[in-house]
Amino acid sequence: MPTAYVVPTTLSTTTNNAVGSPIPHPAGYQGDAYYGKVHGDFYAANKSGAVFSAQATAKTVPVVAANMASVFSVYNPIGNSKVLELISAEVGVVLATTVVDVVGLHYEKFTSAPTYTAGTPISNLLGSGNLPTAVYCTALTHVAMGTGATARCAQVTGFPAVTSTAVSPAPYFFNGRVLVPAGVAVSFAVSTTVWTTTGMDLSLTWAEWPA
Repeated sequence: MPTAYVVPTTLSTTTNNAVGSPIPHPAGYQGDAYYGKVHGDFYAANKSGAVFSAQATAKTVPVVAANMASVFSVYNPIGNSKVLELISAEVGVVLATTVVDVVGLHYEKFTSAPTYTAGTPISNLLGSGNLPTAVYCTALTHVAMGTGATARCAQVTGFPAVTSTAVSPAPYFFNGRVLVPAGVAVSFAVSTTVWTTTGMDLSLTWAEWPA
């Protein structure tokens, strides 16, 4: 009877293989691969300097509208050679009283550059100083965004009552479901009623890949 193939080396935590190096894999009786995850899903992209995030505090998120004035957007500029893969979004609330709403991520594809105010994103390879090709915007003016749910690409979270006890923040993981090509901006918006108090902390994390 054939025996399972066993890798003759141990995992090294002190040296790195060259990227793309062929390595032996343990296999079962029918050649089925045995493996165990060492890093998170976006470790390689992050180590390569391609993962970024934006954070904002104390925001009043507007109701979705065609000409909405966004307070948190990520815009992939027209003509950019990168596509953005959204990784996660988080909404934190620092108020005891909430508003019954769905907090979503909405999008618009622009044919000319929108009016925006650029914020300061961070590289998730902390301290690297890497800069994204996408633009984090603390303000962006939409001009023809779909209303209601027609332009919503994700329901990030929701509040069913004015005294909601929902976990905050509750991260939303995209798992490859949303890509942002050049010319598209994504913005946080609520479904029904604007909050009267600056009570939302927001974050969005993305990876940048060749288009």
